[in-house]
This record gives sequence, structure tokens and C-alpha cells, in this order.
Amino acid sequence: QLSSLADAERVGEAVGSSLAAMRRMTAEELLTKNRAPQRREFSTPRSVGPIIDGWIVPRGVKAAYDSGQVHAAPLLIGSNSDEAAFFVSEWPVKTVVELRKYAKDNFGEFADEVLSFYGVSSDADVPRALKVIFADTRWNYGVRGVARAMSRLQPKTFRYYFTRKRGGAVADPTHTEEIPYVFGNLEAQWSITPLRRPKPTANEIDRLLSETMMGAWVRFAITGDPNGGGLPSWPAYDASTDPYMEFGDTVRAGKGLRTRYLDFMARFF
Repeated sequence: QLSSLADAERVGEAVGSSLAAMRRMTAEELLTKNRAPQRREFSTPRSVGPIIDGWIVPRGVKAAYDSGQVHAAPLLIGSNSDEAAFFVSEWPVKTVVELRKYAKDNFGEFADEVLSFYGVSSDADVPRALKVIFADTRWNYGVRGVARAMSRLQPKTFRYYFTRKRGGAVADPTHTEEIPYVFGNLEAQWSITPLRRPKPTANEIDRLLSETMMGAWVRFAITGDPNGGGLPSWPAYDASTDPYMEFGDTVRAGKGLRTRYLDFMARFF
């Protein structure tokens, strides 16, 4: 979702109403007023980012896709198996009571139903559920929605799901961790803030997977179709079966990726 012009203007008022005063601000003062909130909401637009201003961006993403007012280019779109770990690890939501309040802020009277659907019965369930609910609302639902909408306009629409734990790591891949594989840059070492999680050294499985992904992405860039080069058959997206290609310890096609959960979330968007 994108913020409206009115909502964005309200956010801007936190910086100030005097242009002269704002121009006198130091970088530190400006950044202090532009810090991300301690927690982000499940279903509301980001406070800072593209907005529906009625000029450059005349309508929201969903409205544009629903009305077919998008460029029907071939599309390759997907997500990772633990997208939200990067974002929620330091949120002050640790107990069932805190998660229920957070859910109520986002889902209103359906908060208890959401917690039940995602299997929350004790405080021990909260870290997992928080990650999964945020991933479904912020990434997985959008990925599926764009794939469904574009597939009605462009048959060359393909969905992926990245699950490889680099170097045999314990944690599932979080946001952006498929990118080094796509660009063949596995030797780069970095830590993800706020997780501060160093990347294990890539092994032969990672290198072979990177070669496979690079080939698929290059073929897609050239032809609009990632198939070929020994890749298992990657089906074009079909809303009736939710097909995808998994890139993990093995590369395989699947169907029904989180369909039950995303159908549930569709009630709220």
C-alpha cells in the first residue's frame, strides 16, 4: 500500500512547517525526525516512501493492477523463506498479550482469529508467529497478488521461493539474501542489521545454486522466460495452482505456496 498525499503531508509536518527553518537543520536533526518507528504495522502504508500524489503516482499499486493500467512486461517475482527476521527481531512484541494488542491494532475484532490461525497459544509461539504474519502481510501476499494480477495480462510471469541456508547455516534466508546468488557474488561477506548475522562461507552447493540462478535470470532477461539450461521445468504462474520454483538445497517446482495463509490474509486487504 502507498500513503495518500494527505497522510504524507501529516508525516512531513513532524519535520516542520517553515521551509527556512528546515533548510537550517543539520543532517543529524533531520535524521532524528526521520527514524523508522520502533515497530511497523502489519497492514498500513510505510510513513516514508512513494506516495499517491495524484500527479507522478496517480493511483495505488493494487488499483493499477486491478484496472490493467500497468506495463505488461514479463515478470519474475518472489520471496525468501524468512523475509521478516531482519525487521522484527528487536520489536517490543514478546508475549501473547503484546502480540494480541498488536494484532488488534491491525486486524481489529479479528485479532484473536489471526492469533489462532497462526498457532499462537503461548509466549513461546510469539517470535515465530510475529515473523510469519509480518512476512505474509508485507511480502508474500504482495508477491502473490502481483503475480496473479500480472499473469492475467502477461503469460510470462514466474514466481520463485528462495530457501537456501548458505553454507549449511541454521537460520533460514531473510530479506535480500538471494541477491548474491543471482549476481554470483557469494564471496562478499556482510552482516544484516539489526541481526548482526555474519554469513557462513559459501560451499559447493551454494556455488552450484548460484550458477543455476544466474543462468535462469539471464535467460529471463534475454527472452522473458527463465527455462532452459538444465533447469527443472519452471511453470508460468497460474492463480489456480500458485506454482513456483524453489531455490534451496535442491531446485524444484512446487504448487500452493502459503496459499491457505494468503487466502486468509486476503480478507483484510
